[in-house]
Amino acid sequence: MRVALLNQMPTPYRNPFYAELAKLCRLHVIFDRWREPNRLWAMPPESFAFSYEVLRGATIKYHRVRDNMGVRDERWVHISPGLLPALVKARPDIVVSTEFGARSMTAALYCKARGIPFVLWWEGTRHTESAIGPTRSVVRHLLTRFPTRFWSNGAASTELLVDYGADPLTVDEGMTAVDTDFFAERTAAELPDRDGHRSALGVEGTGFLFVGQLVDRKGVMPFARALAEAQCRDPRPATVLLAGGGDRIADLRTALSGVPGLKTVMAGFVDQSDLPRHFAAADIFVLPTLEDNWSLATLEAAVAGLPQLFSVYNGASPDLVALGAAGSIVDPMKQDAMVDFLMRCKDRLPPRNSTEVIRRVSTYYGSPAFAERAMGSLRTALASRPLPAMPARPPARLR
Repeated sequence: MRVALLNQMPTPYRNPFYAELAKLCRLHVIFDRWREPNRLWAMPPESFAFSYEVLRGATIKYHRVRDNMGVRDERWVHISPGLLPALVKARPDIVVSTEFGARSMTAALYCKARGIPFVLWWEGTRHTESAIGPTRSVVRHLLTRFPTRFWSNGAASTELLVDYGADPLTVDEGMTAVDTDFFAERTAAELPDRDGHRSALGVEGTGFLFVGQLVDRKGVMPFARALAEAQCRDPRPATVLLAGGGDRIADLRTALSGVPGLKTVMAGFVDQSDLPRHFAAADIFVLPTLEDNWSLATLEAAVAGLPQLFSVYNGASPDLVALGAAGSIVDPMKQDAMVDFLMRCKDRLPPRNSTEVIRRVSTYYGSPAFAERAMGSLRTALASRPLPAMPARPPARLR
């Protein structure tokens, strides 16, 4: 089976899945771009254990604003005129494309012309899509008519696909993963030296860890205000370890400066290879996002064993909690709820995830299991393709 998978750019968290899927089929991944300007991760050559190509084209930056959530961030649109020629050259038996947009529309029309199955891989939720305009909504409804099957990260993404017109029986969930074995095993190996890691990273008292971009969309300012209030009520020692970069660094320093009993550590961008020691040093993982389709950072923290503040606006939250991941789902827009959670953590530190929970989450969201689910979906899509009409046999008297 020749599979063409279309995505915007290679990432260190998706490459292991592509490598696993490439063991099960003849996979060729076509990327729009090598990297976007706000991505700093490292991707060694050995992480590309699959066939791929990176297209040339234009990248247009725009600013997206959601006034109701206080979110303003940078986004990029990729224009890749070489996509259709790349598909013609690859001659796949089936095409998988991410997101609603020009990339998926091109893939849908190509598959329609060739009479092959098209699979749409979608991550958005009702919350992340609630501010789109009528034109984009119409495009999404129209494009939903083309796919043979859909891939969704979880229940929240499936709900939106059904809203757009997808038959729920054609939606395959759980189509996301990271290298869970790496985070689970490496963090477990770092835990015996937890005190040394805390000392090296400057963590004192209750350690709250945030990993991600320090931007409005991630809810860092509401979190900072809630943490400052919690510390004023209970000034016992605590440390907030912020691993990431972004345009809110200066504002965070100001908001957290002089807070009783609180130490702030700005770690800057931390590569995935160095995250396990941060997970070992911390007590609580906090991702107070105001908008995330299905944050993989929460999955990484869960298999590392950390209890979490799960955001109600993160599509991953209900799926991970359903599998037993420790923590509470909180609305970051409600400061009292955030303060209550933070104070409860200081008063009685939640235990880390059990070995059984880590094994369950790690197995389900590991790259091998994801590849098996993906392959099952692709086989189903191919099996549902109408067979070409066979020529009628001539009457017996004409033979």
